[in-house]
Amino acid sequence: MNPGRIVGVFLGIVILIAVFILSFGTRGETFFESARWNMENLEEIREIGEPGLIVMAYVIIVSFILLAIAGLVGSFPLGCGVLGIVGLAMLTVGYVLIYKPYGETFSVLDFGAGYFVAWAASIAALAASFWKKSREKQQQTVNITIVNQPQAPPPPPA
Repeated sequence: MNPGRIVGVFLGIVILIAVFILSFGTRGETFFESARWNMENLEEIREIGEPGLIVMAYVIIVSFILLAIAGLVGSFPLGCGVLGIVGLAMLTVGYVLIYKPYGETFSVLDFGAGYFVAWAASIAALAASFWKKSREKQQQTVNITIVNQPQAPPPPPA
């Protein structure tokens, strides 16, 4: 088995742990809890009519879905790494672009350990996708039989 896949499975599990168990914010909530709250209250968020809140709710939900899929496809480290990085980049860019116009200060320190663990696991999974098992050159034995047939004597001169 490809060693990159073994590492990818492990990193997929790490991403799932980061999303479902580790704290993703300063209040101690997991990313799953945050995404679930946004899914359950999406109608109320829409009724408020604040475009930034609506967009951020969708960004959190889509980012959660991408990270959950990234964790599940750990046996394919390239997909795991790319989906994880895209999901986390979406989340980060969403916070920066949405909170800044509202005068909110954004700091990476607002995120909890789960955020950083998910980033590290996603980048490591992407790197593991390029790890291939070294193939040793195998010597192949080829049997060749050479048969020497006597040549006919040259014809006499005429």
